[in-house]
Amino acid sequence: MIISHKNKFIFICNGKTGTTSIEKALASYDEMKDFYYHVPGLHVKKHLPPAVAKAYLPSEIWDTYFKFVFVRDPYDWVVSNWRFNFISPVFPIKASVRRPYLVPKYVRDYRRRLELHRKEKLDVDDIDFLYNHLKQFRAMPLADSYFQHSYVYDSDGRKMVDMVGRFESLKDDVEQVREKIGVDFELPHVNKTKRRDADSSLTAEGKARIRELWSRDFELLGY
Repeated sequence: MIISHKNKFIFICNGKTGTTSIEKALASYDEMKDFYYHVPGLHVKKHLPPAVAKAYLPSEIWDTYFKFVFVRDPYDWVVSNWRFNFISPVFPIKASVRRPYLVPKYVRDYRRRLELHRKEKLDVDDIDFLYNHLKQFRAMPLADSYFQHSYVYDSDGRKMVDMVGRFESLKDDVEQVREKIGVDFELPHVNKTKRRDADSSLTAEGKARIRELWSRDFELLGY
């Protein structure tokens, strides 16, 4: 999240939608860096959901600042989350030397992470595994897992932002943001996850499972 009092905007960070690039571009405008915090089991520091942010901010800020967020096609978003969460593992050599009695566990964990990293086609079991894995980043306490709509709506279905940009039209939507906040910023591309497209990365059954588990994202975000 980025909050600028000078330009009166709040950028809500929904992961794997170009968030890191936008944060980097707008970092110098952030005037509330001490406001963000990490909540284990809910969200990491940068991904504070809007419903929570609103509860902590004065109404004159929340009600008058321009609030925007970006979302992404749920199929692509899920695949990107898989590749990001299960990057190529590094075996903990130093830890193995310090704690040789844990080497069998380190080997098992390394092999499992490598197996997940090398997965080329995600099937139903993989999607279920990711769905459960992402619960630790679910943002809202009563959410079953991590959903993009948690960064657009509150638990009662009220829209929390003024603009919902799309990753698929990032360049054009960022231009709208520039005009709205009065900031002429360049958009670097950082934190890019190398992967194949969603159609090449999902079995038909895997796609159907995503459609089922993330049905509210499809519905509320218009995908």
